[in-house]
Amino acid sequence: MKSKIFVVLLSAVWVTFSVTAWSQVALIHKAEPLVRAQLAESLPLVGVDRVHQLGITGKGIGVFIIDFFDVNSPQDHGWSVMQIIQAVAPDADIWYCDATPLEREEIIPSCLDSLFERTEIYNRIFVMNMSFRSGMFFAPHSEPCDFFFGPQSAALRDFAQYRLPVASAGNDGFSNAILFPACLSDVVSVGASYDFSGQFVSFPAREPHFEGCSEIAVIDNLACYSNRAYFMDLVAPGTIISTPNNPNFGGTSAAAPIVSGVAALIFSVNPQLTPAQVRRILVDTADRAYDPVNDQYFPRVNAYEAIKSILPFSVPPMPLPRTNLKPIVSFTFSPADPYAGQDVTFNAAASYDPDGFIVNYRWSFEGDKEIQGSDKAIVAHRFEWGGSIIVCLSVLDNEGAESGDCTTVKVIATPAPPPSSPLARFDTNRSGYIEDPEFFSAIDQWLAGSISNDLFFQLVDAWIGHVRVAGMRRSDSTYQELGIFDLSGQLISTQACSYGPQGLRAQEALSKSDVPIGTYILVIRDCETGKTEVKKVAKMP
Repeated sequence: MKSKIFVVLLSAVWVTFSVTAWSQVALIHKAEPLVRAQLAESLPLVGVDRVHQLGITGKGIGVFIIDFFDVNSPQDHGWSVMQIIQAVAPDADIWYCDATPLEREEIIPSCLDSLFERTEIYNRIFVMNMSFRSGMFFAPHSEPCDFFFGPQSAALRDFAQYRLPVASAGNDGFSNAILFPACLSDVVSVGASYDFSGQFVSFPAREPHFEGCSEIAVIDNLACYSNRAYFMDLVAPGTIISTPNNPNFGGTSAAAPIVSGVAALIFSVNPQLTPAQVRRILVDTADRAYDPVNDQYFPRVNAYEAIKSILPFSVPPMPLPRTNLKPIVSFTFSPADPYAGQDVTFNAAASYDPDGFIVNYRWSFEGDKEIQGSDKAIVAHRFEWGGSIIVCLSVLDNEGAESGDCTTVKVIATPAPPPSSPLARFDTNRSGYIEDPEFFSAIDQWLAGSISNDLFFQLVDAWIGHVRVAGMRRSDSTYQELGIFDLSGQLISTQACSYGPQGLRAQEALSKSDVPIGTYILVIRDCETGKTEVKKVAKMP
């Protein structure tokens, strides 16, 4: 390897660089105008569209890109990065270094050496974008990595004295670590956030670190795949950034060029600003992006506020973001008194969003499965057991606001009797059987003449035999046993048929028995007519 000495003029200051000749020479290319990325959501969110309305488009500012370019594929990574910068700073001059033929450890120093040799280009560069990861095994760094990577970090430190380097933080989902070169303190590190809400997004696992993640996107939340660390500088939209021929480009690789483009806009207003000053402006004028993993906030770039802070004249303030109203949750269920094993319909059609629309319904059934989806306003669920079960519904609107409500469903443990059964109305506790309190209440109704003898005899059959009400049929009112029963339905003494008037027969049967003093139920039959009667009588002293 050979070293060369280059002296270049930087803002009227002569600076000397020592440049190493690497085994592979990196080539510097001038970017031709491309079809710019649209960034329909991202540009308005960060205020770039309003900056363009002021006539500020990055004119006269050079941006240098180190990335991987495939000349045969305009949808390649490097081209997409370039198109994003052109969308943010459409009149900036762009040069790029293709890292494709270079070894990973040579990418940065080789590209910068080639740039230093082209002094006519270098003197026009103000910003450099690096949307790639490098370093040994792509190692994560939870602290600034200024003392790692030898020639790579040394080359960047030299460059950062007079130019602003910007790098992507990486897409490994680290909760407190970012990758090289973003981990260098001289580099503006950029994570990725969402510029939309309400859509369920999923990101597959990727070697060597990322295990994959999925979530419902919320505007200005950090994306689950984005690396983050306490010393990360900025956040910008990164999902999903549509570029020509690559509608699904995204990640921190897409967020970093947004910041690079905004930096070019700032330099175009005042080229005398230092890299440190521009970095400070970007951070101080940013909005906030929420990190749900660590429950903290990061600065999210705001181009309009950054430009407004350095303009020599006043401009209207950027409109405050509209407050998103939460959706209203309302649901019903039927039947109102369901039985175990019975299908219950839950209907949330009355739920609505006052300033948008609902994109997801999530039903949860205590101790059971969840049901969710955009088409799940009405669902059916079958409870396999009885009891008081809590059912909750959470709805999400198109801007990420969520509301929920719960109710208690009292599920009866045994199946319901057939609706046509004449005994159903006596089964007041819905147990499926005629229990003692229900039977004694029926006796009072029978004695008062409000129910027929035939219906009452069916109740007696159900009560004595502890037969499920659902299995009852009309009968000839014959009984398997005659006798005296206590009030719990226990047979105490059997009796044969008897003669004489009803009241006499009852008292006779009771007086002849050896049961103690108390109240009993007598089931007696007339020996002549064969008619069976049930009476509630008391044995007196």
